[in-house]
Amino acid sequence: NKMQEKAYQNQGKNIVFNAPTGSGKTEAVLLSIPQGKTVSFLLPTITSSIFMYRRLKETGFFNLDLKTSILKEIKTVKKPILNIEIHTPDGPLLDYMKDRTQTLNDVVVMDELDNYPPMVKTVLIDYIKNNPQTQFIVASATLDNNLKEAFSNFEKIEYNTDIKDGKIGFIFNCIDNMESFADTYSDIFYDDNGNLKEGIIMHHSNVDVDTRNENEKKLFNGDYKVCISNDIISYSVDINFDTMFMEPSD
Repeated sequence: NKMQEKAYQNQGKNIVFNAPTGSGKTEAVLLSIPQGKTVSFLLPTITSSIFMYRRLKETGFFNLDLKTSILKEIKTVKKPILNIEIHTPDGPLLDYMKDRTQTLNDVVVMDELDNYPPMVKTVLIDYIKNNPQTQFIVASATLDNNLKEAFSNFEKIEYNTDIKDGKIGFIFNCIDNMESFADTYSDIFYDDNGNLKEGIIMHHSNVDVDTRNENEKKLFNGDYKVCISNDIISYSVDINFDTMFMEPSD
């Protein structure tokens, strides 16, 4: 996908990947590392480290060294693309705190960084500042303000799905939330005259009967791009969205 292509084009750079699970983020991370490098692949838990080891082991592309207190295992291949050590960050960072020397490899991947303990994040920020020769790669769905500042000079690569031709539904549990959402993103949904743009439907019980009938006709025929509604949509219209964002509903 485009995220992976961009990762390959930025090999060797410090990168922040902002992408959800199932988006090909791990492949993008690996594509951003120059061939032949030795990598410290950090994960927040022993379980996630073991799962990552098993996943990468299946590919047959990498020399792997799993280093956890529960399981230690090495996998070698004839022509490795990368040499990857997989573990949690605790041990190497504790060693780093003793004398501030380099305790991780020349490429450091920080996967699922949003799930690291606060103290680990703090030490990682210090490690990054003191090891400018290292390539750092961050993979995280969210980052707090301290981390955003620490990675301000990193290349930012986001996963963007192409949903221009799909039908998108925003389903809320009350009309107030619908209207607040539409107002917040008014430049997307409304024209300069305050009318809904072409292809945008606002559907709820308070719209007049004619508008409601027209909305439901458009929804039935697929003559729309975005529908903003409450859960009346599940009672009155048989409809499928390609992408749906939904609040919990009664």
